[in-house]
Amino acid sequence: MTGFTAINETSIEPLYGEIQKFNMSVIYHNGVRILNIANACNGLELLVLYVGFIVCMPSSFKRKILYIIIGVLIIDIVNIIRCVGLIYLREYLHAYFQFAHHYLFKIMVYSSTFLLWVVFTRKIHLKNETVQIG
Repeated sequence: MTGFTAINETSIEPLYGEIQKFNMSVIYHNGVRILNIANACNGLELLVLYVGFIVCMPSSFKRKILYIIIGVLIIDIVNIIRCVGLIYLREYLHAYFQFAHHYLFKIMVYSSTFLLWVVFTRKIHLKNETVQIG
């Protein structure tokens, strides 16, 4: 696992007849470009969506903070596993890379976020009543 470096780069590409700039992180292995992580794919939007859902649901402040911290850590770990998996597939199993990138890892990341929401909503307290979902 040596020889990996990550560099922030800007790519200029034509899109819909206009020149667009894209900022991304690029992972190199022994000087060879292995993986591009575009800003739209870095998981930050998913973290904001998760936190927004937790903030909007009725619950105590302490419980919300706890679930936000734990959820952000879990989503970030899942996203790191996703990136490591993509690097592995790109290096050793090229035939599965596109499928995993477009379907498998998206399902994994979104499912884990959904399961975190389900766990949070299983026991929400509303005015001295406990509402159990599921």
